[in-house]
Amino acid sequence: MMLAPRTRGRPLCPENGFTLAEMLVVIAIAGLVGLTVSQSAVFLRKATTKAAADTIAAEMRKVALQAVTQGTARSIRVDVKNGLVFGDGPEPVFSASENFALEITTAAELAETGDAGRILFFPDGISSGGEVRIIGGGGRGNAVSVNWLTGSIATRAIE
Repeated sequence: MMLAPRTRGRPLCPENGFTLAEMLVVIAIAGLVGLTVSQSAVFLRKATTKAAADTIAAEMRKVALQAVTQGTARSIRVDVKNGLVFGDGPEPVFSASENFALEITTAAELAETGDAGRILFFPDGISSGGEVRIIGGGGRGNAVSVNWLTGSIATRAIE
C-alpha cells in the first residue's frame, strides 16, 4: 500500500472542507464587517438629525433677523402631525422623513390644535422661547432651543 507524499503536514491530494483556522478567520472578518455596518448606520442617523436641526436653526435665525430689521413680529410654525416646519412663508423649510418625528415645546398661547405650534420672534430681539426636537430611532436626536429672554438659538444632541 502506497501513501500520498506529505508536504508540511498535509497530503498532496486536495481535501474537501475548510480548516478550523480558516473558519475562524472568516467568522472574525464577518464580525468586523457587521460591526462597521451597524456603527455607520448609527452615525448616519445622528448626522441626519443634526443636519435637520441645523436647517431649522438657520431658518429660525433668518426669521429672527427679519423681525428685527422689518420691525414686526415673525414666527416659525411646526406641524408635528405632518412633520413640517414652516418659516415666514407658505412653503415648508423642513420636512421630516418617516424615520424621524418632530416635537415642539412652546408657550401655551402659541400651541395650535392638531399638534402644531409657533415660536415668535419680536423686533426687540426677544422671542416667545421654545424648543423643536427631531427624534430618530431609540429616542435619540437633536433639539433646537430658543431662549425667550435673549432670543438666542442653539442646537444640542438628545441622548
